[in-house]
Amino acid sequence: RDLLIELVCQARDSGQAVLFSSHILPEVEKACGRVIVLRSGRLVHSQTMAELENGRLVTLRYQGEPPAPPSLPGASIRERKAGQMVIEYTGPMPPLMGWLAQHEPEGLRIEPLGLSAIYYRFHGD
Repeated sequence: RDLLIELVCQARDSGQAVLFSSHILPEVEKACGRVIVLRSGRLVHSQTMAELENGRLVTLRYQGEPPAPPSLPGASIRERKAGQMVIEYTGPMPPLMGWLAQHEPEGLRIEPLGLSAIYYRFHGD
């Protein structure tokens, strides 16, 4: 598999188009410049890897109910329940940090969005 990934990367870097189909998301992240997601044979998502790399998955913990979700461009709520809120965020960090400072979470985890978040959005766990 490593040789296959290396060959796909070489072809990509030389300007060739390669259709690479895989459910092994770390391989796709490494080898591809653009990712598309199909569901039941239909295109449901298309994005460059550069755009995806700018995305963040933000997990917040609160005592009791979390605050109202942020109304920031690039913010979408994945989950909101008592004590926790998970946000997919693709906007610039300063507005998000300002919102976080105003809503003082007890716990905070910010991680790269990655393809798993895109897969989750369309296919569930």
